[in-house]
Amino acid sequence: MATAATAAANEASCTNAAAANGYVTGGRYLEQIQQDCAVAYNISSAGGGGPAALAAANQYLRSLGYHAATVEQMDIAGHGT
Repeated sequence: MATAATAAANEASCTNAAAANGYVTGGRYLEQIQQDCAVAYNISSAGGGGPAALAAANQYLRSLGYHAATVEQMDIAGHGT
């Protein structure tokens, strides 16, 4: 189970990736991106996580209009933190 610090770091990494790919200047406010990342992280952690939960979190982000390559960089699984 992830700690609050890990969750915060993963959400920050997710937000930074979205910002680096132009989503802040593309009409999305930083606060909304942070919220999107927090929801995605919660989805990925549901029931102890796992591949299905991660796939659902990534699909959630894609459904909001994030490109697949950006979603990959957002690293909801937390491998980049």
